[in-house]
Amino acid sequence: MAFTAGQKVRASDLNALSNGLVEDLTRTANSAGGITTTETVLDYVTAVLTAGRTYLLKWEGDMSGASANSTFGFRVRYIAAASLTVAGSTLVRRKIWEIKAFGTHEPQFVSGKFVAPTTDTYSVGVSVVRLLGTGSVTGFAGADNETTTELFDITKP
Repeated sequence: MAFTAGQKVRASDLNALSNGLVEDLTRTANSAGGITTTETVLDYVTAVLTAGRTYLLKWEGDMSGASANSTFGFRVRYIAAASLTVAGSTLVRRKIWEIKAFGTHEPQFVSGKFVAPTTDTYSVGVSVVRLLGTGSVTGFAGADNETTTELFDITKP
């Protein structure tokens, strides 16, 4: 959006310029270990989101599996609350991951976009659950191997 000299600038004009990074989180320690058939939140960010705007969550991190040939599902979720829970949250996107070998650390990339239904404080993040097989997974992270969660406002002007 371009402005011209002498033009009145409205709040809606300024709000339309707020695209970009809204909130981010970097984790340098492992997530809760032993994630199996109970869907468990890995990481989330909390921010005030505006009704009608489009948001994109990007999550990347390494996962370590305790059993080969198991399938896990990642889920991008949001909820109008100060912390992300599985119950009551809205599912945005699913991604499937099959563990290829026991004990390996495999990089995972998950993203999902949604339109905020109301202006409110939201928590947006990623959960994981075992779908097939046996064993468990842990989100692996360290000072030299961070897990990142980033929430962007991608609304087109």
